[in-house]
Amino acid sequence: AEICHQFAMKGWEILLHYQHSKEAAEQLCNKLMQQGVLATPIMADLSCNKSRQEMVALIQEKWGYIHALINNRSEE
Repeated sequence: AEICHQFAMKGWEILLHYQHSKEAAEQLCNKLMQQGVLATPIMADLSCNKSRQEMVALIQEKWGYIHALINNRSEE
């Protein structure tokens, strides 16, 4: 969450990936949006090639491209 806040403070739009933690991802996005940051949760199973490809295609379609990718795995 802290990484998202740091990027948000610098004016970045946040696309937040989750696999199982939908509620936590939505809560973080809502908190960021209350601070005026564009934040969107995106669900994908990154262990599945098809799911990764679909996530990237969605990002490219809606946002154009990825400026930075931070891999910050959470513990479940």
